Amino acid sequence: MYEGLQFFGSTSICHLRLIAATDDRPRVVIATDLDDAPGASIVNDFEALARSVSFEFGTEPTHWLLHFPERDMEDEGGAGDWTEAYLSDDGRPIWRTITREEAEAIGGVDLSRFEREPATVANLAGESLLLRGLAREPEPKRLPAEQFRVVSVSALPFPHGVFRCPHASRFKEIADLYDDCSGTVVGAHWFLTLTDDDFVQCPYHECDWRLVAESSIQVLEGLPSQATHDDLVAACEAQTLPKREAKGLFSLFSDPIDWTPDSPTLTNGQHRSCALRAAGAAACAVDTTGYPVDESDASPRAVASAVLAAHWAQRAAGY
Repeated sequence: MYEGLQFFGSTSICHLRLIAATDDRPRVVIATDLDDAPGASIVNDFEALARSVSFEFGTEPTHWLLHFPERDMEDEGGAGDWTEAYLSDDGRPIWRTITREEAEAIGGVDLSRFEREPATVANLAGESLLLRGLAREPEPKRLPAEQFRVVSVSALPFPHGVFRCPHASRFKEIADLYDDCSGTVVGAHWFLTLTDDDFVQCPYHECDWRLVAESSIQVLEGLPSQATHDDLVAACEAQTLPKREAKGLFSLFSDPIDWTPDSPTLTNGQHRSCALRAAGAAACAVDTTGYPVDESDASPRAVASAVLAAHWAQRAAGY
């Protein structure tokens, strides 16, 4: 039905394929995250992506398949991470991680060529110099010691938008109580409402994140200054953690929590930062591009309460 680059939000781009509806299923939209695309990812601004597709192609029922080619470092020879998504009646995204074979069954098309296609703006733009110019320049390779820092979990911003979470509807309900304020204020309020039973319902919390966080510090602090990414992988494997925790540890370095200190939001890692808080982890390895971070030993709920108190004090003062 359609294939091309799709613009959404303020500066974001992804690759989009539309498959027309049949008698057996609704329209299917396949969105691929592009390695060199500017702006937010297709998950971090999914609502903007859904709005752009509805605006340009109509509001008919849609079954979404999200593809993340770069999230495949621990699975040799795979095609990356696939996520099935659809919007509930109240507009809330429902998520499920699936295999490529399951994605093919949903879309009714062969997706094997995704393994061979470079998922970049530069490649998909073809001869269009204007579109090629939108591609983000690749960041220079940095050594782990230049990239990662041990960061207090309580120093990380609260989520500004949750998607693959069973409590996303609660986040939206709380967001509706606020007008024109930072999503992280909503995230702090939302975190204060979550109970131990709520955390158990979220698959992101199944891992022992306190153990993962402690292991990430051991790995990072044990690396020599000139250690390479291969050295980092070997150090992670040497931790001999259970399978789930080993995958969580690897994720902190292969798809890291990405934060520029003093920024009010995380670039990547909102769900894991929530899980780390809930698990009581004190600190973990974070990609800060080498910027130092002040230490903090405040509890997550104390920090969340302080964020809300500061927000309402500013509102009361007329800011």
